[in-house]
Amino acid sequence: MNQQEIQQAIETVQAGSNIVVQWSRPAKTRKAFNNLPVIKDVQMVARIGINYDNQNNVQEKRASGELPVENQGLQGEQYYVAFPYLICNPKNEKLFLRMYPATLKNMKAKTQFRIGNIPVKKEDISHMLLASETTSSSHTENMAFQVNIVNIKQIHEVKADSKNVAETIQETINMTTKFAEENEFGDVEQALQTINA
Repeated sequence: MNQQEIQQAIETVQAGSNIVVQWSRPAKTRKAFNNLPVIKDVQMVARIGINYDNQNNVQEKRASGELPVENQGLQGEQYYVAFPYLICNPKNEKLFLRMYPATLKNMKAKTQFRIGNIPVKKEDISHMLLASETTSSSHTENMAFQVNIVNIKQIHEVKADSKNVAETIQETINMTTKFAEENEFGDVEQALQTINA
């Protein structure tokens, strides 16, 4: 998505709402496998539009001394293009969407690796990946994380109405899952044999 698409999508979402975000990026691989098109697809429930300093946990930690009394600002020379969700890294002019983990603890991110259009299990290609790709990240309740906007494929607001919120989110995730359903995939075993030959 581009900056305009991201901003349009976010303008329709209430700050702090749970949303479904999908993104894809090249996986971080070991040098021997840099020529392979290993892609990491991620789909997760997250929140956007949150002011870090307004969170109860952050205020409590500032009061207790666990965090500095005042916000130390963004890392390095990064700055907000659109506070509090769109950040620019001036070194490479890349834009990042700032998000927080969802309020629903039982909604885990779905990750799918693929080689080209062929989905593969992480354990089958773990020898190709850097350690940072094989370890699970644990986002705490108030920890922000960023995704390059060019990698973002879709943003969906989760509207719960009268349904159970977790059911609604699961339905949204099921509806937007494209990994195997909308593509014709080849034989995974054959692909792996070819790659490992």
